[in-house]
Amino acid sequence: MARRLLFVFVTPVNAGNKIIQMVYEEDQEVRSKENLSRKVPIIHPLEERARRIVVFDELSKGNLKTADDFYKSSIILIHSGAQGLENQILAAKLAQRAIELGHPKGDFALRAAISRYRGIAAIPSKSPLTH
Repeated sequence: MARRLLFVFVTPVNAGNKIIQMVYEEDQEVRSKENLSRKVPIIHPLEERARRIVVFDELSKGNLKTADDFYKSSIILIHSGAQGLENQILAAKLAQRAIELGHPKGDFALRAAISRYRGIAAIPSKSPLTH
């Protein structure tokens, strides 16, 4: 009796875009308790812009696939420091996709993007747009 080998390729649930993962880790490091506890936190606008551009690039290439990719990209845009409303709209859309794909923190990212949008647009929290 011949023996057969069965190869099964399993993609881990959180195996996502490595570039987005790296940029997300940079984003989180900048916002670490150690850095934010300084009198003047070190957050460089050019680095924030570069992270935002990486998200745009990966999105335009169709390289965001997993819930984690969409969630992390959303967080990067929320933190990007850009005052343009379109960045927060895109962050909210990415968070919505993360929710659709089952990310457990997708709703947090969506609420954060909406909150940032309202802050930039100077929309009061009790506005009809919040319902």
